[in-house]
Amino acid sequence: MKGLFVCALFAVALFAQSAPASGDDKMPGSKKPAIVLAAFGTSTPAAVDSILNIKRRVEAAFPGYDVHLGFTSTIIRKIWHGRAGDAEFRKENPDIPEELYSVTNVFSALAAVQEEGFRPVLVQSLHVTDGEEYHDLKR
Repeated sequence: MKGLFVCALFAVALFAQSAPASGDDKMPGSKKPAIVLAAFGTSTPAAVDSILNIKRRVEAAFPGYDVHLGFTSTIIRKIWHGRAGDAEFRKENPDIPEELYSVTNVFSALAAVQEEGFRPVLVQSLHVTDGEEYHDLKR
């Protein structure tokens, strides 16, 4: 059932990207490309810089693109969302960017950039091994 749901979301996202809405050329930011980096994620503050380093390098390599993050791990996203209201954690980790406290899954990130009018939108997996989350992205 989970696989069917993921496939349906991906199909909707692909259809939305390939079928421009009426007046799409008048949307703010339309025709500007974007990249969504799909990472498993990390809950370790010291490891966050690895993901952010990749994001910075992609931004430098593709200066005309908006670059966004999406984490495939539900558990990791919940940890970051929980930390959003944890003043002590934020005080101890001031270098954590705000975007991590509201990080979404890849499909939500893809939908958000498409809703904002970005075209085309590319998804780049940062997965090192082909685990469950990677296979979900491929479907």
